[in-house]
Amino acid sequence: YYGWQYGPREIISYFQKNNADYEELIMDYHFNSPGIFFKFYAPENYDQCRVGSIQELFDPKKKQLFAYRPEIIEENWLFFQDKNVRTIKLIPYPNGEPAFHLFEITPNTQL
Repeated sequence: YYGWQYGPREIISYFQKNNADYEELIMDYHFNSPGIFFKFYAPENYDQCRVGSIQELFDPKKKQLFAYRPEIIEENWLFFQDKNVRTIKLIPYPNGEPAFHLFEITPNTQL
């Protein structure tokens, strides 16, 4: 499904329904020309949407929603060690396997 660019429509649909709750909506950048999906699926409402890496775009001062493939989350496990991650939604592939996790990140205040 990855080769067919599966997921952006579902991600952006969720972003649009919940954009009032977040300052930034950030999507995985592992697509061919990922920014075009915002213009295609949300042509009037994508100002707060971003594409990029978790480590570059995470800002603990902002309310952000991230949408990334499980493999990207696993590759960045060190980044997540001192943070709390709360899964908001799981978007599955048509075969039922996890395609994308939509989640919030907050710093761990107990350190």
